[in-house]
Amino acid sequence: MGDEISHFESFCMECSKNICTLEMQDSKGTKKIKKGQSKSFASTSSDSKRIRRKQIYLVHQLPLASPSDPNNLRTHEALQTFNRGRGKMVVVHSEEGDGSLGPKDIERLIGGVPCQVIQCSKVGVRAMRRIVGGRVAKKEVNAIVDAADGDVRRAIILTEMGGDKRDTKLSHFHALGKLLYCKRGEDGKLNDADPEIVIERSDMGQQGLQAFLQMHCVEFFTEIDELARALDCFSDSELFESKIYTTPTDNLFPRAYSATFMARAVSTNLKNKADYKFKAFNKPKCWDVGKKVREEKQAWRGIRGFNQYVVEEREMKLGSEEAGGGVLKGGGLKEELEDVIESDDDDDDW
Repeated sequence: MGDEISHFESFCMECSKNICTLEMQDSKGTKKIKKGQSKSFASTSSDSKRIRRKQIYLVHQLPLASPSDPNNLRTHEALQTFNRGRGKMVVVHSEEGDGSLGPKDIERLIGGVPCQVIQCSKVGVRAMRRIVGGRVAKKEVNAIVDAADGDVRRAIILTEMGGDKRDTKLSHFHALGKLLYCKRGEDGKLNDADPEIVIERSDMGQQGLQAFLQMHCVEFFTEIDELARALDCFSDSELFESKIYTTPTDNLFPRAYSATFMARAVSTNLKNKADYKFKAFNKPKCWDVGKKVREEKQAWRGIRGFNQYVVEEREMKLGSEEAGGGVLKGGGLKEELEDVIESDDDDDDW
């Protein structure tokens, strides 16, 4: 039984970094399972007996971007993996953390994969204090409860960061901690020689990490000059990131350049640290703005006759030759929208 438990623990740890599956085999053999096998259980019988396999996909948190966003590559890669597999999926859903996306929406999004959605309701403040209390220092309980905002999954991650016994997996909160705190030795040199490895091992996308770092790095600086240099690095990182997606033939700047500027923005410029204290990592405000934009687009798509006039960023380009350089195209989408609304107002079937 000990081998099975250790195997399951390693599987749960890997789930936070990559898309993993847990394969279980039933057999009447008596040979024990060897330690260190991370992909699947070995055959427990020397002769070729019929073995029944089961796969379980454990999704403890949905991607941070909207799963319905066509540009969310991480979500589509995950869905393709689930569709190719033959196992069942267990999704832990929370209304507090996943927003307006409900269990039924998740099942429709996943498609033909057998799915079981476990619903996590919002937890009250008193119950949350009872759950968190005893695992971290008393002075940190209130900060964790306020940051979790009723989401049990978020409270667990924050408890791991605030407690003495930290998890060995590199979740996005762990990655943020490594990049922001950037521990140094007595000689002043960084302990982590390659911050880019932190980004590679993180389960959050590069753009998401950058949004978090820009929002929270201000609390770690005490000198305005050091903060200004760090923000310059973030600006350069975003510049390289934007060049990747201009046109298919203009892919001159690899993402590795952007990752290097982002990973070393704080560590190379932070010489005078602020006093250490527990800091809650809240989501960037720009994500709330993006959510409202998606909701507005969805509302426009619901208008009769508007489906052929979907608002896309590529239709609002600046500086094109047709626009005369530096201005939006005259007429175009705006006039088309006005015509659609006027025609719908005159329609008796509206």
